[in-house]
Amino acid sequence: MGLIFKKYDAKFDFLLQLLETTAKSRGDQKVVYRLLEANQDKINAKLAEQLRVLATNELREAKERKAKYLAKVIVDLSTLIGEFSLGEKATNIEIEITGYEVALTVYTREAFPKDWAMIQYNLGIAYYLRITGQKAQNLEQAIPCLQSALTVYTREAFPIDWADTKYGLGNAYLEKITGQKVQNLENAIACFESALEVYTYEAYPVEWKKTQNNLINAYSEYDIIKGQEEQKQKKLIHYGQSTLDIDIPKDFPEDWLMTQRMAIPDDVSDAQKEFLSKLIKVTEVSHCDPQIVYPLLAENTDKLNHNFAELFRVMVTTALAVSNSDMAKYIAQFIGDLSAVIAQFPLGDKASNIEISITGYEVILTVFTRAAYPVEWAMTQTNLGGAYVERITGQKAQNIEKAIPCYQSALEVHTREAFPVEWAMTQYNLGNAYYYRIKGQKAQNIEEAIACYQLALKVRTRQGFSQDWALTQNNLGIAYSERIKGQKAQNLEQAIACFQLALAVFTREAFPIDWAMTQTNLGNAYLERITGQKAENIEEAIACFQSALGVYTREAFPIDWALTQTNLGSA
Repeated sequence: MGLIFKKYDAKFDFLLQLLETTAKSRGDQKVVYRLLEANQDKINAKLAEQLRVLATNELREAKERKAKYLAKVIVDLSTLIGEFSLGEKATNIEIEITGYEVALTVYTREAFPKDWAMIQYNLGIAYYLRITGQKAQNLEQAIPCLQSALTVYTREAFPIDWADTKYGLGNAYLEKITGQKVQNLENAIACFESALEVYTYEAYPVEWKKTQNNLINAYSEYDIIKGQEEQKQKKLIHYGQSTLDIDIPKDFPEDWLMTQRMAIPDDVSDAQKEFLSKLIKVTEVSHCDPQIVYPLLAENTDKLNHNFAELFRVMVTTALAVSNSDMAKYIAQFIGDLSAVIAQFPLGDKASNIEISITGYEVILTVFTRAAYPVEWAMTQTNLGGAYVERITGQKAQNIEKAIPCYQSALEVHTREAFPVEWAMTQYNLGNAYYYRIKGQKAQNIEEAIACYQLALKVRTRQGFSQDWALTQNNLGIAYSERIKGQKAQNLEQAIACFQLALAVFTREAFPIDWAMTQTNLGNAYLERITGQKAENIEEAIACFQSALGVYTREAFPIDWALTQTNLGSA
C-alpha cells in the first residue's frame, strides 16, 4: 500500500519525503538514515510540529486500513529518528515523542493491544530520555506510559517485553524527583527484582548485569537514607535473588479466602470467586505493587462490578470475623492497599472501581478503629473521603456529605503538630469537598473552602512543596473568584493574585496541563474584573485564553478546547 496525501505547503515537503521513504523501504534503517544525514538542517522543532499537524489531519479522515498503515509508518519513522545518532539529540527525541503520541490515536488498547503496549513502552522510554523540559515532569510522564504497557505485557504472555518494561520503569523510579524518595526507591527495587525473574544470568547475561548494577545502586541509596547498614550488606550479598522474602505472619492460614466459600452467595459465579481469591493472593504476595496487580485487573475488568463489591464485602468480613487481632490487622492492611489500587485503576468501569474501594475501606474500619489503630484509622478515613468525593454512583450531594466527616475525622489524628504533611493534604481535600458541596449555604461553603486552603498553605509552602503549593493557590483562586461574601472587586483581585502565584510554578515547560488550566482560570478572573480599565482587562483575558489554547488543542483536549474557545468568544 502506498501513501497518498492531501496537498500541503512546500514546508511539508521534507516530512512527506521522509514518510514516503520509510513506507517504501519498510522502515529500512540504512535507507532512512541516508536521507536524514543529507538533511540534518531540517531535523528541528518545526519538523515535530509539522508531523503532528499532518498526521492528525490525515488520520482523522482516513479509513481504518489506511489509518493503521500510516500510523505504522509514523511509528517506524519515530523510532528511527529517536535512535538517530546525528543532529540534536533533544530534537530527535521530541520528534519521536510526537510520532508516538499521534500514533496512539489509532493504536488503541481495545483495537490493537500489543501495538498499543509497544508504543506506550517506547513513549515511556522517550520521556525518560527526554532532554527538553523539566526532568521531574518528564519522569512523571514516563512512568504512567510504562505502567500502561504492563497491563498488556504480562509475564505469562510477553515475558521479555514484561522484563524490559519493568527494567525501564525501575530506572524511571530510581531517578524520580517528585514524591517520597524512599517510596520511589522501593518501587525501583521491586521493578528490578521483577525483571531479574526473566533476566537470568544464563539466558540474558548483558541485561542481567545491567539490572543487577541498578538494583545494587537502588539498595545502596535506599539503605543510606534508611540508615540500615547491616541490612544493606545482607541484601547486597543476596542481590541475585529474584525476590525478597515476604513478611507473612506465621499463623497466616493458607488459602484463607477459600475457606470462607460457604459464606458466599449462591448466585456468585465460580469465575468471580476464583478471581477474587487470586487477586487477594497476588496483592498479598506483591505487597500490592500496582505493576503486578494492574495486569491481573486488566485481564478481568468484566468482573469488577457491583456484584464483585458485595462479594468483596462478604469474603473479607467473614475472614476478619474468624481471625485473631494480629491476623485481622494484617488482612486489613493489604485490603486497604488493594482498595487504593483499585480506586486508581485507569481501566474498566470507573464507577464500579470506586464502589469496590469504598467497600474495602468501610470493612477495614471495623478493625482500624480510632482507639486501637489511630494512624491507620485516620489514613483510611482520608482514603474513604477521597473515594466519596469521586463517587459516581448515588447522589452527588449525598456523597459529598459523606466525604466531609471522613476528612474531619482524619484531622482528629492528623494534627498539624504530629502529622504536618497529612494535615495539610487533608485540609486541602476538605477544602475541595466544601467547594463542591451542594447542601448548605453556598456562601458559607465557599468560606469554609477558603479557610481550609489557607490552612493547607501554612505547610504547603513554595519552598518545601512547590507543586502542592501551586495547586492549592489555584484552587484558592477559584474559591475567591466565586466568593459571595466580601467585596466582589476585592475577591477578584485576590483570585488574580493566587492564579499568578500558581503560574510561578506551573510553567508551560514543566506543567503544561496545569499551566493551561491556570491560564484559563486567570482569563476568567480578568474577564469579570471590576478594578482597572475594562479594555485592558479584556486584553489580559484574551491573552490568557489564547495561551491556554497552545496546550488545549482540539485533538488532545476537545472539551477544554471548546470551553476555552467559548470563553474567548465571550471576551
